[in-house]
Amino acid sequence: MLHVSHHAEMGWVMWFLINRCPGAISYFGPSLNSTVHAFMYGYYALTCERRPPTPCASADAPHRTARTSRLRRRCSPAALGYKPTWKMLMTTGQMVQFVLVMAQAVFHLLPANMDRYWPRSLTTISAVLMVQMLWMFGEFFATTF
Repeated sequence: MLHVSHHAEMGWVMWFLINRCPGAISYFGPSLNSTVHAFMYGYYALTCERRPPTPCASADAPHRTARTSRLRRRCSPAALGYKPTWKMLMTTGQMVQFVLVMAQAVFHLLPANMDRYWPRSLTTISAVLMVQMLWMFGEFFATTF
């Protein structure tokens, strides 16, 4: 639910940003999100495990399969003594991102800044989405850690 709703909503939000109010201030949240996702996909890359290749029909297949398997065992992050413990940090980073974007929305809702940078509708939508994301990620955090 978390993944699906987040990506379904972000498509509409990005469309609105690009078409209705483009500019540097509009890309604060997406820039934070891209940074968090870069770290997240780096984490996934470090923790994924490759499957051994399927043996082929040639005569030296057992030798190549055994060598590949030994190499895979030697080079996997777990075999090297490296097991990333970033999962909690990644989730915390995502929640910090939501707090920062919500702070931006609250700043724009202040009377002195009203409609100066962003339309009020976008500011309200942004704040509501960030509350929703914090709630869903908070539940994930509570059940996972």
